[in-house]
Amino acid sequence: MKKNNQVFDKIVLLEPSSRLKEAVFERISKEGRRIHLRNLFMFMSGLSFLISIFVMSGIFFGQKIITSDFWGIAYLGFTDLHLVVRYWQVFIWSLVENVPSVEIVAILLPFLGILFLFKQYGRQEQFLKFNYK
Repeated sequence: MKKNNQVFDKIVLLEPSSRLKEAVFERISKEGRRIHLRNLFMFMSGLSFLISIFVMSGIFFGQKIITSDFWGIAYLGFTDLHLVVRYWQVFIWSLVENVPSVEIVAILLPFLGILFLFKQYGRQEQFLKFNYK
């Protein structure tokens, strides 16, 4: 019987403090907020970088898109419709040949990156909402 009392006395000394649970949850919450702030910083820096790339590509490649021969051929489709109907295959091929595809892709890639970042940001906010608030 004396041995059992000694064991229980030692267990009482080894028990964690009553504040341990709150301290652990507080540290987990702080770490979650720290991770969220880091992700928010990465989102903002990536967004500003992609927006600047989008604007720069719009300036440089937009000029080439506007001055390409594609618009003159497309305008022909509205002015001389009877010729376009008669020679529609040649008209379509000349449109396809003159589409400024490289410039369009160069403008759309940063835009798609911006959309992807917003998707990731929404996932991060949803994760934070359900786990740390």
